[in-house]
Amino acid sequence: LARAFAPYLLAIGCVSVSAAIAWAVLPYSDLADGAMIHLLAIVLLATRFNIRVSLFACVISILAYDFLCLPPRMSLAWTDPKSSLTFAAMVIVTVTISALNERLRRQERMARETAFRAEALHRLNIELSGASEPEHLAAITTRHLESLFAAEVTVLLQMQGRALERVSVNAAELAHAERAWTRRELVGQAVVSGTVVWVPLVGIHECLGVVGLRVARGFDKESKPGQLLSACANQLATAIERAQLSSDGTHVTLDIGSTILQTNSITLSGGSLTSAS
Repeated sequence: LARAFAPYLLAIGCVSVSAAIAWAVLPYSDLADGAMIHLLAIVLLATRFNIRVSLFACVISILAYDFLCLPPRMSLAWTDPKSSLTFAAMVIVTVTISALNERLRRQERMARETAFRAEALHRLNIELSGASEPEHLAAITTRHLESLFAAEVTVLLQMQGRALERVSVNAAELAHAERAWTRRELVGQAVVSGTVVWVPLVGIHECLGVVGLRVARGFDKESKPGQLLSACANQLATAIERAQLSSDGTHVTLDIGSTILQTNSITLSGGSLTSAS
């Protein structure tokens, strides 16, 4: 609660300082100079806080300026159209600067999130490229996801019998995992400690397994955590398929080599029989 009201208290303090300065220089300056002092304080607050705090500061600044500087002093009753125009300009400037700064802060936040996601995926891809076994690939992805989401991670790979592994999960979790696996979609499961989010490992030809993430609060696929989790799952699926293709290629090479050796043996045996005859 104190943290929520801290910006407003800071705004009151800043406006109080600007009001004191404007009142002190009033005998030596024009009324417009006092308005500029108040406006400067509002601009400084608008560059630091959101539009609500900025408007709050603008309102109390207008009231302070009217009470201390505008005749009749020590009263809140202005009738000068010029002063009304000045106050309207102060509000417009406050809203404009606050809106622009909100937009810049939002763009900066999006840029940081994009850079963080790209860096996380890059580090994961580098580690995955150095492994060749599906179990090792799953362990690498588990470690990265636990670090990214600060959550418990479970990876269930597809077995040879076209079924999911049944390790470290209960019947309810397995049912939701199989649902995500068969439907190839993100599935949320409510549990006592929060939510388990299951995302499929979708390959080119088939679904290779699922990744489960136990978090305090669930999310959908289109959210930023959902997009990051799906991207990591896609990288794991790609790495598993690459490892499987590499293994199949090795087996084919070994089979071809065995066939060549058998052919050479038959040829040599035939040549020996011919020479003996």
